[in-house]
Amino acid sequence: MAERTVRTLRIGGRTARFAVSELREDERLGAVAANEGQMLRRLIGAVLEGDTFFDVGANIGTVTIAIAMTGAECLAFEPAPANAARLAENAELNRLGNVTVIEAAMWSDGGTVALRVDGAEGAGRSRVVDAGDAKAIEVPATTLDRFAGGGAAAPDLLKIDVEGAELEVLRGAERTLEAGRVREVFVETHPLQLSELGASEADVATLLGDVGYTEAWATGRATETHRHFRRRH
Repeated sequence: MAERTVRTLRIGGRTARFAVSELREDERLGAVAANEGQMLRRLIGAVLEGDTFFDVGANIGTVTIAIAMTGAECLAFEPAPANAARLAENAELNRLGNVTVIEAAMWSDGGTVALRVDGAEGAGRSRVVDAGDAKAIEVPATTLDRFAGGGAAAPDLLKIDVEGAELEVLRGAERTLEAGRVREVFVETHPLQLSELGASEADVATLLGDVGYTEAWATGRATETHRHFRRRH
């Protein structure tokens, strides 16, 4: 195992500490902080006292840690074992007792999925693939509807960053979203990876619209779009 160092990073207007074990990981951490800065600021600005936040595709915690620092109760879902372990380590480094790490994939149904993890820890390249992929590992899967009791235990804020599985996650969250407690949804859409699963960015917007959300903001580039949806009153 590579030797750990600690990187102090200004992210989303807050100073946080992250464990890193190699240069690529350190560089990736800085890049993520820069690329996700706008959405993070919007997310932080949406937090109210007493809120609960679900981070689906939490990676090593760049978003989770920043939101936990506001005092929100954070549940971080991360299926890649090494990333989940690093996320827990980062929460401990920042002395955050309001972060719970769930090592599982959110999906449209329960069971298991095949997860391919490419690159170093924190590289953000974990994605669900066909079960026949020789480089994939089998990980447990569940749905947000099951985890949130169909809305009874829903979060106030939801963020999804799952490298193309956005629509599958939302399909597994429809009852929770229709219940109306989730006030804000932040989702990073990946057009190429979505298309590999037979979906599109338009499908994501349509599903959220059908369950009561309106897009308030979007920004991005060819490979990904950061999007913010609000509950219609």
